[in-house]
Amino acid sequence: MIDPKLCQHSASLWYDTRTLFHHGLNNGILPAALLLLLGGLAGAFWFLTRRRSHPYRRPRRSQRNHAWRWAIAVGLSCFFLTTPLAVDLASWALVNVVPSDSGKTADAIVVLGRGTTMRRDRIPATVALWQENRAPRIFVSGYGDAQFIAQQLQQQIPEQVIDGEECSRTTDENAQYTAAILQPQGVKRIVLVTDAPHMLRSLLTFRSFGFDVIPHPTAVALNDRQEARLVFREYFGLIVYGLGGRYFERDSPAAIERQPVAADE
Repeated sequence: MIDPKLCQHSASLWYDTRTLFHHGLNNGILPAALLLLLGGLAGAFWFLTRRRSHPYRRPRRSQRNHAWRWAIAVGLSCFFLTTPLAVDLASWALVNVVPSDSGKTADAIVVLGRGTTMRRDRIPATVALWQENRAPRIFVSGYGDAQFIAQQLQQQIPEQVIDGEECSRTTDENAQYTAAILQPQGVKRIVLVTDAPHMLRSLLTFRSFGFDVIPHPTAVALNDRQEARLVFREYFGLIVYGLGGRYFERDSPAAIERQPVAADE
């Protein structure tokens, strides 16, 4: 593992936004705020429609009916977005645009952490890839997860082929630190292991740093509420990353000089 002292974090709007977003989802704040926002937009539309003909004249019945239809449509749309069917459709669209695993060999298997709920799912998938001789080395990336995943893998895979870093807090940092460590060692093609909803954003981000990525998504066992939060978060992340230009080709980050970690650390 990389020495934690080598971790360098620049200011990350996505990290701060993601933290607030995740807190809002877990506490039911965002769904309520979304309802209030849509309700406010519907009310503003009704108000503007009402005053469009004349500021002091009562709106015509057709105008009132039109405004009510919009308000009802917004309400029904908001309700539909919270149903299991909508979540399933959104999840299907998120997962099915990712190309399937080609089965080709690679220079390394890269495993992304994703929190305590989903990190165990990556372990059997990674072991299977190793046993199929898909790559000669394994690299685990993610703050709070890399050490745990690496230790679990070492029970079935030789320790000397497993490396990783626990610096990265976001998908973008996963790609940056992985590129900074592996690309100077000649790693170009990777088999990328993460959960299926996370794969599209991960694939696009790792490609932007010049990796030839073979996606290997893992299944996730979540209840309806957890799945809804995950899918909502991924669409939000895709939009934020896209607006930030993180899918365009970027220069590889500077190589990180590896230093042995002292025994008392």
